Amino acid sequence: MYDFMTDHIPDGERVPYKVIRWWLLSCYYSHCRSKINGMNRRGDTWDDGERELGYAYEQFEFAYQMPLEIFMLEQLTLILDAGEGSPVFYEYHCSRMKKILRESNIPELITYLPEDERREFLSDLALLKRNINVDEEVRSLIREDGQIEIENETQYSTLAENIQESFLRKICKMIKRVIG
Repeated sequence: MYDFMTDHIPDGERVPYKVIRWWLLSCYYSHCRSKINGMNRRGDTWDDGERELGYAYEQFEFAYQMPLEIFMLEQLTLILDAGEGSPVFYEYHCSRMKKILRESNIPELITYLPEDERREFLSDLALLKRNINVDEEVRSLIREDGQIEIENETQYSTLAENIQESFLRKICKMIKRVIG
């Protein structure tokens, strides 16, 4: 379980949705503070296309291992963008979401979330369905209540495969600690 006092998640545990959001917003905030300091001290300005959300996202783009965590990061990025991103921005994030949906059984994994986390996650997912900038294929998979509906689930990996992958990552981390 996440410990806010130490900002620590034990190895192998899934990072909760609210913590991914917290970390993303924390980087967003830090980047804005840094920009203001740079403007005041050195006369820095915003570069064309530079965005605080882009900076925050880059800090976590490869930080998560579990498909549900990566999907949550992509979802939060699109929510925080609130429709302001370029078509390239939306194409990138939607393609990552589609890849995760093809390779993982996200709908089943969502059922294992604690009730309050699942409710918040699905509420945000329902917002994406109403965001016209989100890829039509992604929006077509989302029901009005935020649930993901995939017609041919046999093309996706099973929950057991996801658990096995997570277990193997834990074993590798333990071996690395012992070795060196």
